[in-house]
Parts: sequence; structure tokens; C-alpha cells
Amino acid sequence: MVYMDRSVSDMNEEAKELETVLIKGHRKKLIDPFLHISLDSALALAEKEEKQVLLYVNASWCGMCRLLDKTLFQQDTVIHRLRNDVIPVKVDVDSYKGAKLNKKFNIAGYPTFLMIRPDRNVSNRNVGIIFYRKDRDDPAGLFQFIDEGYAYQGESIQVSEEELIHIQLAKEDYESVRFGVKLASHFNASREEQVQRGTGFEVGGFAHFNKKRFMFRPGVSYFSTGINEETLSSLILPVGLGYAFYKNSTFVIPSEFNVLLTPFYQYNFSGNLAGIASHNYGMRYGIDYQFGGDATLGITLSYQHYLNTSLPDQNGIHLGVYFTLPPQ
Repeated sequence: MVYMDRSVSDMNEEAKELETVLIKGHRKKLIDPFLHISLDSALALAEKEEKQVLLYVNASWCGMCRLLDKTLFQQDTVIHRLRNDVIPVKVDVDSYKGAKLNKKFNIAGYPTFLMIRPDRNVSNRNVGIIFYRKDRDDPAGLFQFIDEGYAYQGESIQVSEEELIHIQLAKEDYESVRFGVKLASHFNASREEQVQRGTGFEVGGFAHFNKKRFMFRPGVSYFSTGINEETLSSLILPVGLGYAFYKNSTFVIPSEFNVLLTPFYQYNFSGNLAGIASHNYGMRYGIDYQFGGDATLGITLSYQHYLNTSLPDQNGIHLGVYFTLPPQ
């Protein structure tokens, strides 16, 4: 079996120009022989027509899926078989429907193909683009997969040990710690004319943890800003707490948006500014956007608010960019 996960990128070059395909020297728009309907609707249709559902679980960032869409699923014999012998359904794993199916059927990699009877039993399953070690543009493997699904009359085929191992490894990779560096600017919001405010900058590092849709990001940063022609230098200890309300793909790259709440402690060690306490604390309220697989690039936009009274003129906008990598 050939697995596809977010870290695989060696086939991306071959998978370019997804929307069109070159046939006999002429570029034509790709044909999509699949239905984009819910599984419940597909199963109802399968029962009515006495067929099975061929469920194709893919991802927009999956290079192997894109290759299938350009090669195998553009062949007349394949299109004819899909439209006449099965109820073909295509679901993006990053969609709401895809996330539910991913959990229900223990999807181990992408693409995954399932033959499902109207009684909801899985009669055949395949992970990867190679059916029975056939070439990706050879329909014989796909046709054999469909035929075996119709021939099998037992209970639902369970996930193999190989797939379970892959699922566990993928979960461990996703939920493992990543380390990152961050560069940020702080734009003060005070309008008091007697306070001369300069734009501050922050540079630091952090550890990044994911657990399902929750994110935990403790870090340490050096912060410097100008107040009344003086420089305030600080050590900041932020603790980011996030929840991913959107997980999908942007330009075929996995991405997510997080609501971000970041309490922080600030120790000012310049020590020569009147009225500025050494110890301060506050909160940042904002959103966080990140994209990438193992390595990610991200942008954070927050409103920074001090909860004590020593730095009221430093409330303002916090804008940061960051980069993360896994430990190995």
C-alpha cells in the first residue's frame, strides 16, 4: 500500500495544473465523475439502484490524489464504470463531512477508497493510489477492487494492523511538540500627547503543542520599545492558548485558523524609567493563522492589554510572524 500524509511532497511537481489535462496535444478541462453528496444520501441512492457506494476520501493538498484525478479518473472506461456500476462519492477530508468520515472509518492515509453496501458494511478498502500493485493509470486494479466489493458478503472489513500503526504514528507526529521562533511588532494605542510612544519589537522562541483542535504554546521573548525618548527593555513570558475553529487547505497547503488567548508576564530590566514597575502582566486577545505540514509558517494578530496600571500607554496591537519545526 502507498500512504499519503501531509508531509509527502515528492509528487507535487507532477500534480501541477490540476484543472486541466493534456490529451493528444490538446489541453482539456478535467472531468469529475464523482458525486459530492453526503454518505447518507449516497447510501439511500445505492439501495434504490441496488448498488454499492464507492467512497473516495481525498485531500486538496494530497499530491497522489491529484495524480489520480489527472490520470485514472479521466479514462473513458473508468468514467463509464463509475457512473454505471457504483454510486461514486468524493469527500475532502478537511471538510466537515470529511472529518466525520475520517473518524467513523479510521482513515489511515490519503487517498482512501471504500466500497460500502447500503447496510453500511464496508465490503472492501484500499489506502493509496496503487490497486493491487497496478500503475496509477491502469484501471484493472480499480475494477478488481470494485468487483471484490460486490463479491464480498461478510461483515464490515475492519482496519488492518498496518493501517492502525499508520494512524497511531500520524497521531503521534501531529500531537508531538514543535519548536518555533517568532518576530513581532507592537503598535501602541495610547492617544495621550505627553507620552512619546515608539513601535516596539519582540523576538523569541516557543514550544508548540497540539491536541485535537487545542493548542498550547509557552514561550520566552525579548521586548524593546521607546517611551519618552527612553528605551524600555523587557523579558516576556507568554503562554498561548488556542482553539482551531477552521482546519482546511489554502493553495493545496494544510492550514488552520485559531482563536488565541495569551496571558503573559513581563519583567522590565532597563530600570531607569520613572513610573514604570519592574513586574507587569497582561493579556493578548486575537487570532492565529498557520499553514504547512511538519514545518509551519504562521501569523498572529492580537490586541495586547495590560492588566495592571504601570504600563497603560503600552496597550495596543501585537502583530507577529513565526516559523516552527519538529524536533527531528
